[in-house]
Amino acid sequence: MKHISMRTSGLAVLAMTAGVMVGCAKQPEVTINNDGCLHYASQVTLNGLAQRQEVTAPGKMTRVALMLNLDAPVCVSPASSASAPTYKRINDLKQIELVAQSDITAMHQLSGFRVIAKGSLTNISGDGTISPVGMTVIHIKPENQ
Repeated sequence: MKHISMRTSGLAVLAMTAGVMVGCAKQPEVTINNDGCLHYASQVTLNGLAQRQEVTAPGKMTRVALMLNLDAPVCVSPASSASAPTYKRINDLKQIELVAQSDITAMHQLSGFRVIAKGSLTNISGDGTISPVGMTVIHIKPENQ
């Protein structure tokens, strides 16, 4: 019995040593971008005109996207150097696709209105995309409310 408990203790010490060794490994240097752009994965609030737009990808069905036409072009960039491989900087962005988290019908009823939209930005790619950037909408309302 005593022999088994010693072996268990040895494994625990080995596991703790391995954990410390992993924790001490040199981490890559991360720089935070302070470049005047909006950043992917951060929450933003944007104003503009919401408009439906048909999107057709080659060989696929047509879908209707709700776009936010911005009052002035913006740039969107990675928040830090660590996310740069996933997210690319986009300059002079004039349209962002609004992506509903839940009630897509209610959101599309705002087409033709000036709106205030709050959400997080993400990159969009592939066939049938209008804009390289989308916003996962947390809250949207007409601008005058």
